[in-house]
Amino acid sequence: WAVGGKDFCLPPSIGIEFDVSDRNAAWHVLEIHYDNPQSHTSIVDTSGIHIQLVQKKASSQMKNFIPAGFLWVGVGLNQMSIPPKKKSYHLQAKCQYKNIPSNGITVFAFINHAHLLGRKLWTSLERDGKYQHDMGCDAQYNFDLQQILPFEKKVKLYSKDTLYANCVYDSTERTEVTPG
Repeated sequence: WAVGGKDFCLPPSIGIEFDVSDRNAAWHVLEIHYDNPQSHTSIVDTSGIHIQLVQKKASSQMKNFIPAGFLWVGVGLNQMSIPPKKKSYHLQAKCQYKNIPSNGITVFAFINHAHLLGRKLWTSLERDGKYQHDMGCDAQYNFDLQQILPFEKKVKLYSKDTLYANCVYDSTERTEVTPG
């Protein structure tokens, strides 16, 4: 999805539901980021994507189907303001998701995403007011290597959990505030 990302395939039996019952509302967005730091004009895009649509009712492949989705954890861009000349500026966002079903959801992968000032990114899980563990920690964040990575051990999240997105930025080269 982002700069430097490698191939990522969903685990078997996991897919993203795509409701086509209303043709006017059925759509899918594909966002592509290109990385050409040397501005070579001879580069031709040869990437591709394979999307397989399967009808739930008619497919034997869908017997054990598990719907997947995306959970955004982070600071809203309109709330972000990074002052200049800071070697280590830490932003933290408290995120709660009251719409998670009572039996929870299973998180199996993550992607850390920041822009050029990002240096460290991680998410902390708090349950019942107590710190549990960090998730998706990248203490050496590299803008040129943003990729979806599976967790070694899947994480169960519940509606009463709190996630804290932590972002550390280096703005020492900036002379003005960097907005989100």
